[in-house]
Amino acid sequence: MDTEQINILLARHFANETTREQELVLEKWIANHREEYVALKILWADTHEVSSPQLFPVDKAWEQTVQQIRPAVAEKGRVGRKQSNYWIAAASVVLVMVSGLLYYFNSSVTVHTLASEIKKVQLKDGSIVTLNGNSGITYPRYFSANREIELTGEAYFEVKRDVAHPFRIKSNRLLVQVLGTTFLIKNSGRVQHVFVNSGKVSVKDEQSGQSAILTTNQAVSVSNGSILKEPANENYLAWKSGKLNFKDVPLKHVFTALEDYYHISIVVEDGYEGSCLLTSQFERQPPDKVFEELSRIFGFTYKFSGTKVTVSGITCEKQ
Repeated sequence: MDTEQINILLARHFANETTREQELVLEKWIANHREEYVALKILWADTHEVSSPQLFPVDKAWEQTVQQIRPAVAEKGRVGRKQSNYWIAAASVVLVMVSGLLYYFNSSVTVHTLASEIKKVQLKDGSIVTLNGNSGITYPRYFSANREIELTGEAYFEVKRDVAHPFRIKSNRLLVQVLGTTFLIKNSGRVQHVFVNSGKVSVKDEQSGQSAILTTNQAVSVSNGSILKEPANENYLAWKSGKLNFKDVPLKHVFTALEDYYHISIVVEDGYEGSCLLTSQFERQPPDKVFEELSRIFGFTYKFSGTKVTVSGITCEKQ
């Protein structure tokens, strides 16, 4: 059903002049356009009761309205009062629809996650953003000239390629720009990390002006205006894949990865500064099972207290 037919049905609907058959047809449209319908209903109610002040230019909307109601004006002398009221309603609905849709299209959306929540968000351009816990994004409901969003926390991006419209992410001082690729941004406060899984990414610290270009399996950390290359770490994506993989990794780095993955704090007693190495894999294992295995390998004891884990008595050969 084209736009003009929908406008006519909405006009009849808001004027309480639809038949049962017309309501059934309109119900299908409303089911697929729920947010638009609610916005139009609210704006229609406001416009119908009182004359609302003009909040934005409606010249173009009025031109469209004139074109749509011109046939009715030509037939004015031959329409009854009920039909005349219908066309007045139709003209009002067109104005309200244009106004409402302008507001709707230009509005932004904000999505947040809880501490242990992972949420996938699909944008209107086909790009997909997967948010880690305690993270959030704000983005336009519909992209226009630019595809630009804001990020807090950590997210994995699968960006739909569009050479004419680069995709830009702002996260504090960090600006990341891509055409089409998959990558991770992690904002952990004073330090930010970017890891490219595929494609090419431009990273810039907007305050210092430093920048870098990353390609597949490259990563950087950004701190105090400096951008430093760092070894690619597949465990960056453990929160998304559910897999932790360690190959000759120092135990202190293992603990850091476990803190990120399980959202816990690990306190090592006895001032351990050794270089125990771990080669092991864990897939969607609860934290107590992981520490049980590590304690057998490295001989330490551990104790859980809420989100805090205390470790003591680590023993291993110095490497």
